[in-house]
Amino acid sequence: MKRLAVFSFAVVLSVAAAWYRPGDSAHAMGMVSVKGGKAHHPVHLPSGKDRYTLVVTGTILPPYRGDTRVAVEGGPALSYDVYGSDPVIDLGLRRRPRFEDHTLIGLQPRDRFTLWVVMRPAEVDPVCGMGKQDDFIGFAHHGRTVWLCSQSCLDQFSRDPDRFHAGPRPAGRYAVTFHDTATDKPVLEIPVIFGGGEGHHHEG
Repeated sequence: MKRLAVFSFAVVLSVAAAWYRPGDSAHAMGMVSVKGGKAHHPVHLPSGKDRYTLVVTGTILPPYRGDTRVAVEGGPALSYDVYGSDPVIDLGLRRRPRFEDHTLIGLQPRDRFTLWVVMRPAEVDPVCGMGKQDDFIGFAHHGRTVWLCSQSCLDQFSRDPDRFHAGPRPAGRYAVTFHDTATDKPVLEIPVIFGGGEGHHHEG
């Protein structure tokens, strides 16, 4: 009876952890394959946030075996971190691949994994949309620094700051790509599209 209670509690915790996602997140599912795996659906994220969290779950299709490095690709470059996700309580029912330094290590057919990809868009000039560079001019606005590429853009922004969106403004297509470390070939690619509709997320 005690074992059944512990097992039931573990299942409830694991299900709750699997379903919980913070408000800035989306979920994607895909399959790692030697032929180049694909996500079930692309991920659409609204622009205008300082941070985005993508929960990626995947399965390894036979005959793939190896290590895969995870990267967010596209431009302008985003800063990002990738974290492995372990179950709240490990019942030992399934083999779990190791995750270190943005790399899934020792993948075998039919393994499953869960990763959290946290993306932080680069600052852009709110007037012209150019990505921040070293020679940009800083301008204090509502307790934060807004970066502008030239005196002309600074003049336009300072005259009517409410006309412009100040802050990170990602747009366009990126991809969370899994590369086989032995060959550098992509074995899974998850398209991530910013500006595809406010609050609209595709989930696999």
